[in-house]
Amino acid sequence: MTSPEPKHVQAVDSDHGGFDFAEMSSPSKRSATDSDFSRNPSTEQLQLQEYEATSLAGSPAPRKERKLSGRTAQAAAKQNFLPGFATVESLEQWPTELLLRIFGKEQGDTGFRRRRRLEAALQHGLVLHTDFSGKGSVEQMLRMFDVERRVRLQDVWFRCFQANDIQKEALDALVDQSVESPEHVFKGLLETLPQSEQARIKSLRPEPRARKEQAEACHRAQLQYISASRKTLFAGSASNCIRHPGKCCPLYFPDPMGMDVQTPPLKVNFSGPMCSPFTSHGLQLGFADPSIESLNIWLAKMCESPMDLIFFENSDRFPWSLFVEAMSAETHWECHRCVFGAEELGLPVLRRRTYGVAINRKSLVWLGSEQPDVTEEFLSIFGRSPTLDGDAYAGLDSVESIQETRAELARRRGIYGSADEIALSALFTKAAQERFNKAASQYESRVKSGDTGAFIFDASQSENRSRINQLLPAATKTCVFVSLSKEHIFTQNEVDFSMGWPVLGTASCPQYAPVLPRSLSQQSHHMRRRLSGNGMCLQQVFAWFLFVQSHCARKQLLLHWVPPLLDECYYGCDLDKRQQKSGQKEDSAAPADQPAEPDALRRMQAAFSEAAEEKQGGHGDGEAVQNGPFD
Repeated sequence: MTSPEPKHVQAVDSDHGGFDFAEMSSPSKRSATDSDFSRNPSTEQLQLQEYEATSLAGSPAPRKERKLSGRTAQAAAKQNFLPGFATVESLEQWPTELLLRIFGKEQGDTGFRRRRRLEAALQHGLVLHTDFSGKGSVEQMLRMFDVERRVRLQDVWFRCFQANDIQKEALDALVDQSVESPEHVFKGLLETLPQSEQARIKSLRPEPRARKEQAEACHRAQLQYISASRKTLFAGSASNCIRHPGKCCPLYFPDPMGMDVQTPPLKVNFSGPMCSPFTSHGLQLGFADPSIESLNIWLAKMCESPMDLIFFENSDRFPWSLFVEAMSAETHWECHRCVFGAEELGLPVLRRRTYGVAINRKSLVWLGSEQPDVTEEFLSIFGRSPTLDGDAYAGLDSVESIQETRAELARRRGIYGSADEIALSALFTKAAQERFNKAASQYESRVKSGDTGAFIFDASQSENRSRINQLLPAATKTCVFVSLSKEHIFTQNEVDFSMGWPVLGTASCPQYAPVLPRSLSQQSHHMRRRLSGNGMCLQQVFAWFLFVQSHCARKQLLLHWVPPLLDECYYGCDLDKRQQKSGQKEDSAAPADQPAEPDALRRMQAAFSEAAEEKQGGHGDGEAVQNGPFD
């Protein structure tokens, strides 16, 4: 069997004044095959050797001993964390910092292989679909990633195809014409279903005053119906779009008719279903919460979708088994999760969340840890300890914005005059003043004991949910953060900046300004606060996105690949044989302690066999697959 030549993958230098991504991630010592690599190979074999040696190499084998798990393992790992973001400038340039952690030179050959896998995954484009993205958090992450151009290929394109939300202010941000925004925007998941099915689902809702047990039973029955009817519910795959009034637009990206079926763009959904049923900042109603209905629809939609990757973000209390059980209705989904906080990335912010992914085994092969929970592996790459405290964000905004924040709180209390002359405690309601006084008393006690570190609390939370810390607490829809150590009320710009948005005029990265939606600056402080509570931390989203993308390989590319060595598993042979067969000198070989990757290779071998069988329709009479990468 002859396979077509794989398309040559080449990184393009950044034109934004940054360092070269290829230079950043190339190891000082590569394998014998890598040392032969040419940016413009003149022969087919050199191209194939480059692809085999860099794009298809697996990730490090999982540790043999796993004595620790869950938070115990994370606590042990934190002891070995390197220092995190150390300056305000590094906080502004967080995309570059996170790229360095996973692809930087210190990662050696492993970082180089991760980068090549990411390049291979994106070389034919990425189409983004989102549901519950708040004010467009994932879209903003992708725009900032595009600005970096660290893995920008000649024919790579990022496309925001579809988005979905129910909040008016979020929809305004999603249809903002000042930036590249989703082509199709829908108002709520329920609205995308046929009218008859909408009525049926509404009929399964619990009564307004139903007891918790009754509400839970109704929502579980609703989930059962939606899951059983998912092929009918999403058969049309089109709905009314607010961008195109009166038109029925597709819910999923359709592959163009003339597109090579072997190299379609990567279709990704990245969503943040409502966390209010599970988070400690909500009523904690679980399956009795009204927002469970939208989660039920989303789970069925994802299970039936043609996506290659399905990412999601939710509370760290999210019941992981719910997602796994919903996706297991179809056998081609493989699920992994990671539970980590923004502080574990080295940010001076508390925001512990669950990040999950469902991988379509029809199109992708997972090369990371085979464990369902990959938190330990993720933190071994991105884990850092906070160096700064939450006061690093205090006062970064303009003087005018800081005064306007205080003046707005004062007007609500019926106080007028110079904002600088009004005491902080006078800006809050009576209940909030009591919290303020208690927090001030605690702060004075700490100062007397010699603790002069940052002291930040949320004046919107009751004493039963006291959130006092040296780091900035997690943003909610009602949060009012106060730093007693700086005598400062955090502006909404400062809160958004802590979550990765390039909103501060003092930012030293002007290249991000053009990709920030203008509609956000036109909204009131109150509405922006609500949107922040519904949004995601961009740094966490980006880290999880990079981790998953760099630990997957595309099956379509395996079918295009003809190995230069057919008589032996190329990566499995020892170093001496690799040197002899490649004709390289000893000094050009990879370090002798480079770990073998049997687990990743085994999965790649199985994936190639599956892909070949799918393409040929089976191998009757014991016919062997020819020219496979592991023959």
